[in-house]
Amino acid sequence: SDNGAPLKIDMKDIPLTHKGGAWDGSRNDPWLGEKGMLTEGGIRVPYIATWPGIIPAGKTYDHPVTSLDVGATAVEIAGLKKPATLDGVNLIPHFTGQIKEAPHKQLFWRFWRQTAVREGQWKYYQAGDRKYLFDLASLEHETVNRIKEHPEIAIKLQASLHSWAKDLIPAGVPSTPLKGQERVFADHYLPK
Repeated sequence: SDNGAPLKIDMKDIPLTHKGGAWDGSRNDPWLGEKGMLTEGGIRVPYIATWPGIIPAGKTYDHPVTSLDVGATAVEIAGLKKPATLDGVNLIPHFTGQIKEAPHKQLFWRFWRQTAVREGQWKYYQAGDRKYLFDLASLEHETVNRIKEHPEIAIKLQASLHSWAKDLIPAGVPSTPLKGQERVFADHYLPK
């Protein structure tokens, strides 16, 4: 599945040929945000896998995974040794129940001036110089910033994010103020 529907904020029913793009009729409900954001509305998608006789039919797997796991899973299914440079994990033992714990302790994202890390129910999200901590297990999802309530969790996740981002090219977590479309998205969707 592709990530995040392009809502164009107001979901106006205008031709797709509209300059600057148009809403295509898709929705991200109940998640906040849209394509171009690292909020759940921009990155959360269904992941559907089938392998008759191997993956149990009709099973729902509740742990978050990443598209990076597709390559690692395919390499191991093919009987090859996974190169150390290939991110992701083989999901088959998780889907079949051979491994019970989540395949990832943390998941990381970086896009434009946004970065995020998720660990369990918690998601630390930084959009430019704006910082958020979201409890994804709560009814509020990403509509309430919990950073003041749980500063210790935010500090821990922020440190993990900085550690992960130091090896990226270019390295680091963007912290300059948002501009353009990112600022429009943040101003519209994110809690004040």
